[in-house]
Amino acid sequence: MKKLLTLLAAVASINAFAEANVAPINPPLDLNHLECHCEKHGMILDIKNGESIQEMSKHCLINENKKDSAVKFFDDNSKRTVKCEVKDDKLVLKSCKVLKHNTMNYKHMSTQDMSGMNMSNASASK
Repeated sequence: MKKLLTLLAAVASINAFAEANVAPINPPLDLNHLECHCEKHGMILDIKNGESIQEMSKHCLINENKKDSAVKFFDDNSKRTVKCEVKDDKLVLKSCKVLKHNTMNYKHMSTQDMSGMNMSNASASK
């Protein structure tokens, strides 16, 4: 009986430890040190406040959302996707936040489905 109680206490303490809040794996986003890599020029570029979106699009792989006046890109420093507001075609650095993906909102597709999707998009645009 004593061994059983000891075992239950050990399991309970392990369970409590596993459920405890753990510090995030990724450090907080450093707004003074955002970077993107340019495949074309083989460089890593620092992103500054007021950066021209046109200039960024020449070097960084960005996803521009004109409806929300925002831009998304992969920050090579933090290794996370970042979303920033855009005002007058310039990046507003203090608005940048880590983009959290809720994978439940995404549909799963195979490569075969994607190739069919590209064909249907191409025919729809004609």
